[in-house]
Amino acid sequence: MLANDLDVKLYRVDLSSVASKWIWETENPAFTRRIRFIVAFEPPGQAERERIWASAFPAGVPTDDLDVRLLAQLNISGTLIHSIALQSSSVAASTGSTVTTDSVLEVARREMRNLDRPINQPESP
Repeated sequence: MLANDLDVKLYRVDLSSVASKWIWETENPAFTRRIRFIVAFEPPGQAERERIWASAFPAGVPTDDLDVRLLAQLNISGTLIHSIALQSSSVAASTGSTVTTDSVLEVARREMRNLDRPINQPESP
């Protein structure tokens, strides 16, 4: 049977971050010995984050005067950058405005509060 036939909504959940946190926090040898490969990904540096921010927004989204150099000072993952970019695009579309550095920073602050993580404030030029 298909989920559509049952009128069931399916949700896609990325368990890789859950598993990676669990593995390193518990250091459970019984679990880790069953994993064939463990790959540690380094978080992106300033230059990588700058490139990710520059390409994170969907085509056609007005990003006038977006300061990617300033946004790259936020020490966050590429996945979180994409999530913040999509949320910022959605907010801008719903209000009929452009995506600005300030609006992206506001979405980033909200996202970090939701994740219960501190946010480093980028230094203005």
